[in-house]
Amino acid sequence: MKRFNKILFVVTDVSASYGKALNPHLGIAMLMAYLDKEGFETDVIDLQLGHTVNDVIKRAKEFGADLIGVTMFSFDFINTYAKINEIKKKTGLPLVLGGAHVSTVKKEVLEKTNADFGIIRDGEIPLLELCSGVPLKEIQSLIWRDNEIVENKVRSLNWELDKLPFPAYEKFELPKYIHFIDKRLPIETSRGCPYSCNYCDVKVSLGQAFRPRSPEHVLTEIEHWYSKGFRYFEIVDDVFTMDLDRAKTICRGILDRGLKIRWNCANGIRADRVDEELLLLMKEAGCEFLAYGLETGNKEMLKIIKKSINLEKAMETFELTKKIGLKFAVNFIIGHTEETFARAMDSVRFAKKIPADYVNFSNMIPYPGTGIFKWVEEQEKLNKARFILPKEEFLKNSTTKLGKPVFETLSFRYKERVEALRLGRALAKKSHLQYRMGNFIGGIAYQLSRNDETYNSLRRFVTGNKFGKKFYNIFRKEY
Repeated sequence: MKRFNKILFVVTDVSASYGKALNPHLGIAMLMAYLDKEGFETDVIDLQLGHTVNDVIKRAKEFGADLIGVTMFSFDFINTYAKINEIKKKTGLPLVLGGAHVSTVKKEVLEKTNADFGIIRDGEIPLLELCSGVPLKEIQSLIWRDNEIVENKVRSLNWELDKLPFPAYEKFELPKYIHFIDKRLPIETSRGCPYSCNYCDVKVSLGQAFRPRSPEHVLTEIEHWYSKGFRYFEIVDDVFTMDLDRAKTICRGILDRGLKIRWNCANGIRADRVDEELLLLMKEAGCEFLAYGLETGNKEMLKIIKKSINLEKAMETFELTKKIGLKFAVNFIIGHTEETFARAMDSVRFAKKIPADYVNFSNMIPYPGTGIFKWVEEQEKLNKARFILPKEEFLKNSTTKLGKPVFETLSFRYKERVEALRLGRALAKKSHLQYRMGNFIGGIAYQLSRNDETYNSLRRFVTGNKFGKKFYNIFRKEY
């Protein structure tokens, strides 16, 4: 097998309700750092910054790339497939695909594109072996072409995350990212999630396990970026507080090392994986925002979706978080398996009682490979459910942008889903705008943006471009 010495990575541009190019891509930054450490040369081009496929062609030629790596999201994957085919056709270079979409649909990425390889789950070791010239049949987690498309055995999860180098963020055009205004970077302190929530694709893309980095390794990385002038960190873990003692040790380490930073857990944590001591430590250590993933305000639904959270205990956590003075949001989803209009209304009513800074209501999107996607397929065969849109269509938009249901059931019809989404999203819109702009101005903004199109435009302005970001920061100092 040929050795690849120069690898050009491509970050695809995907549609998002909040805008594009908030942060450099953490996964690609980690892959570049890992390959660089092993003696390879890497470069990256991010299409979210306005670059085009022609720019990719030009960069590949100037860099002398002999392999192109493309990260894939399920959002808008059909357009991404088209760009992959165009890059392949115009460069003639071998292409390897990775990311959550590849892990969920597997062989399909090679069936629907002319790419040469795909990598499932953790990419560091399989990509290193591919670039090193290891025989293809010996590389676990690799999808490749022979006379037919071959899907090798999936590699066991990598638990030695402390051995990975810090992300190579410096290879990105950092000043062009919106969050660079805050000198902000994403940081991953763990991978994966041990829970079995049926709507989530994390266990497919990252494995059903909590794989933590050591507190010392995390703190050393924060210090590393701190020394380079970065002062704000987004913890992107799926379950940062899974191990309470570990999370507390990280917080104490931030304080002990005198790191004057701000950080958030906006990706979401569980309401049953915090206590008062941890929340107090998080606030003292610079945490200024966190999100709780509750998903439903109905007790039966929590069991059905395998969330396993007690509503009364969750409310106690929310009240405690408010008392401590941490800003927080709570996330809900409309359209779960076996949900009805009445059960969805329980979520809306429960959300109104929560003392959160704002709530989110998302439209259920059945991602390929998840339990709910399989459930809808099975129910469709029994004439008890149907997809209203094919996945090629509903995956063109993010959950927060798409306001129309993508499937219905006999127990929760399309019109009922539309109404439930309308009520939930109205509550979310008002609370979110008031959080962003203050009660008075946010209230006026809500009245001016009752329809989804206007609201999403306003939201993109506030958080999706540099001017809006500066505008938002001015207001946030007052509220």
